[in-house]
Amino acid sequence: MTDEGPPSRRRFDYFDDQVKVDPAAALAADLPEEVEDQIRDWRRLRRRESTALVLGFVALIALGWLVASQRDGIAYAFKGEAEPLRMGDVTGFVPAELEHNSFVALAGITNSEGLSQKLVRGLSLNRREYWFYVLLGSQGVFIEVEPDAERFTPATWVEVSGRVIDPDRDRLYAAVVHEYGQRFGVPLRPDSRLIQVGVEPGAGRWAYLLLLLLFAAVIANNVRVMARVLHRRQADSRRGLIKG
Repeated sequence: MTDEGPPSRRRFDYFDDQVKVDPAAALAADLPEEVEDQIRDWRRLRRRESTALVLGFVALIALGWLVASQRDGIAYAFKGEAEPLRMGDVTGFVPAELEHNSFVALAGITNSEGLSQKLVRGLSLNRREYWFYVLLGSQGVFIEVEPDAERFTPATWVEVSGRVIDPDRDRLYAAVVHEYGQRFGVPLRPDSRLIQVGVEPGAGRWAYLLLLLLFAAVIANNVRVMARVLHRRQADSRRGLIKG
């Protein structure tokens, strides 16, 4: 057996690129098992906190979009108006005089053709059937009514009150008005209006209030979680803990 003697610098490359040292692994190998368990628990906590933050932000964005999409409905639900603005016969004014999201009363004769559509309106989760008519001589005033064959039929004088919708500001009703025009050959004006008959200020107020409270609760929870995470990570930083 040949004694090669102590290693020389020629035969041992202290700077060999093939030699890789993992400081974290080396450190972990020297830690007691109890400390390793604490580090694993700490890292799991950090992951849970990060997940909670992500889910909170996703919920915040989703609820924020829902609130924004319902902002007109929310504003109408909290209106203080008790009496509608009485406009009279639809032949005496143009649709542009009906302010979007206002509460009005008017009268006119329904067209000889009506459109039936099933819609999800407001915060409802159910699709319900509604009838649509354009009022003759109105230059573009439509009414949306719940099915009632005794009160609403083609070519009938009606007196109604309800919420004014500008179809240009509501994609759902823009599609309804367009469908009505295409099906019955009714020329559409750029300032058409639609009346949600029977919908008074305050309608759906509790549902909208619940939505706003839920939105506020999500914001509060996000703030609480962010504050807790920030506080914990500042404390970890002061203690010199390794970030996981």
